[in-house]
Amino acid sequence: MTCVVNQHWDQLTTCVVGRTYPNELLSFISDRNARYVLERISNETEQDLQNFIGLLERFDVEVLRPAAVDNIQVGDKILPPPITPRDDIAVIGNKVFMPTTNKNARWNDIKGEDWPELPPADDHEWQLLDSWIKQELTNIYGITKLEDLYYKDFSNYKNIEKHFLQHGNKIYYDRKIDSAMVSRIGKDLFFGTWEENEDRLSEYQDLFPDHRCHVIDTQGHLDGVFCPVAPGLIVSNTEISLEQFKSNFPGWEVVYISPTERSKEFVKLKAATQGKWWVPGEENNSDFTNFVNYMLGDWTGFCEETTIGVNLFMLDRKNIVCSVEDDKVFRKFAEYGIETHVVPFRHSNFWDSGWHCLTNDINRKGKSKDHFQGNAHE
Repeated sequence: MTCVVNQHWDQLTTCVVGRTYPNELLSFISDRNARYVLERISNETEQDLQNFIGLLERFDVEVLRPAAVDNIQVGDKILPPPITPRDDIAVIGNKVFMPTTNKNARWNDIKGEDWPELPPADDHEWQLLDSWIKQELTNIYGITKLEDLYYKDFSNYKNIEKHFLQHGNKIYYDRKIDSAMVSRIGKDLFFGTWEENEDRLSEYQDLFPDHRCHVIDTQGHLDGVFCPVAPGLIVSNTEISLEQFKSNFPGWEVVYISPTERSKEFVKLKAATQGKWWVPGEENNSDFTNFVNYMLGDWTGFCEETTIGVNLFMLDRKNIVCSVEDDKVFRKFAEYGIETHVVPFRHSNFWDSGWHCLTNDINRKGKSKDHFQGNAHE
């Protein structure tokens, strides 16, 4: 049976849960003040992920983890861990979208017809690259050194790829479709936007001819802005107006949550981090701050603009998981017969992630999209 997801509130049967790096892969970091904090973040993150996995197993969910890797460096860059598989993979219906399972995804995305098939693997090969290719890399993409060609090591997902192939799914590689940017509601797909993909509606409709595709201007990950929790109910931050929801989800109830309150410690560090990340208690650790800013630019998001309270993960129609408590929202869930499971995630402001980001639902049992009951567009 192929992996299928038609609604993200159908019964979850298979889930990918992200992974951090073990401490031994961080041992090369010479600055002890930076390495110690990263090791603590890694350990505590894995503890929280294991707590979440324990909940999934109580609901008889098959759990897959990205595979471990041996090398996490390219030049001066430390490649980010596969902590947020949501950003890379999407199952829509029975179609699977994911990156090529190697380090070459960015090269594959930008290379011209006359470029080498593979990117330079080291500084020596970079120096041998034709000067006109280097000039195009610089002028068009701002790439001036080897490590700029690499974003992640997608070989972490080879076991996930194997799972899809064993189940007979067709995989669409490097199509820039991920389930952090789309809400799957039966025949209707709601896509969020970055600045560069506001005009992709026709592309989406071509990819999903048996769906109705819609675009909502989220200016970032959709799952950090709003969440359709159940048929008829949406939880949102204040960035999307009620008029937009009435247009796209007629008759649905919208519960707005308050913006995330930021502590004095967060504000104190904001000048140094531009609001991208925060590790409580490390505000005065300038070695760590400088290391993250200089070496880990691809690890962090923009936590100041993310509303973790809407980053919700449905186990099924009646059970939802979140990482922060909100009495007003929880009471509304109860009105819809939804039980809330709170699993804390201590480093949400470092990884810029809640439980929806840290996971990826790749198989759910439920009614087919043709017979979905409660879709406001049916």
